[in-house]
Amino acid sequence: MKKVSSRKLPIAAKPVTGLAVCPSRELVAVAQTETESREHPTLSLWSTETWKKVDSVERRGSVHAACPTANGSHLIYAMGDALILYDLEQLTKQRLETDGTSIGMISASRSSSRFAVSGRHVEVWDAATGERVWRLEGHVARNDPLAVALTRDDAVLIAGQTRDAVVQIDLGSGESSTRFTPGSGAATCMSAGCRDQVFALVSRDPHADYLWDVTTGERILPELFGDRFGSSTSLSLHPTKRYVARGSVVGYVSLQDLDRNGEFVFSERLHRSSVSSVLVVGDAIVSGSYDGTVWITEIPS
Repeated sequence: MKKVSSRKLPIAAKPVTGLAVCPSRELVAVAQTETESREHPTLSLWSTETWKKVDSVERRGSVHAACPTANGSHLIYAMGDALILYDLEQLTKQRLETDGTSIGMISASRSSSRFAVSGRHVEVWDAATGERVWRLEGHVARNDPLAVALTRDDAVLIAGQTRDAVVQIDLGSGESSTRFTPGSGAATCMSAGCRDQVFALVSRDPHADYLWDVTTGERILPELFGDRFGSSTSLSLHPTKRYVARGSVVGYVSLQDLDRNGEFVFSERLHRSSVSSVLVVGDAIVSGSYDGTVWITEIPS
């Protein structure tokens, strides 16, 4: 493995609940939990060019999920029982009329203004209109929310309903089909990348990381990515290269090369506790943890 260079983002020492990258605006959003003091933000925006803070979006209320729209016009985030659209041009906020339950996951389309949310219900919204366009009928979460993602053609991928498969639902026809196998009884993270050729899932039931070839539906390196070595706490695929970044429960952040049989590019214990989010941002890996730190690690050349 190669040596890496890492630096810490100067944030307040409050648990980091999520990270989100907006490449078109060269921004990273950092979501954190609330403390008694409102001196420090619970949702902040940072320049990926200078790694300096450019905006404090929220100062009260814990923010537990955030995601930008495909064109970078809005940041969608969940705070308590509120789902909020933040206009990055006008710097204005719009609260969407949900059913008043906590949102556990937000996933934006990579080709339109739509985004999927998962809480008590699984829904798809349109950031351009602020309206809900679809809801998964007959589903009400009892415990953990389902994991959701939108494909490039805006079909919905859902994991957590069954251990047998990741299901794809066409929003136009409502028809569902098996997209990837196996599934998960409790999925926590999904990611698409590597020029849209790879799809990844982090499962808690069973504890496993799964990777698939999008074209063939076949598992990628099942001897490494499966329940044999347990699951990550977070995972992110490189947008163009065949790299997978992972975070662990004990604070390790790693990068693996899928073209070299999953060989580790690097693996470092950067955090003192569980890694809540890991992102590929340009030529760096950005990781956040419940220990209240965010680290930026350069990808070795």
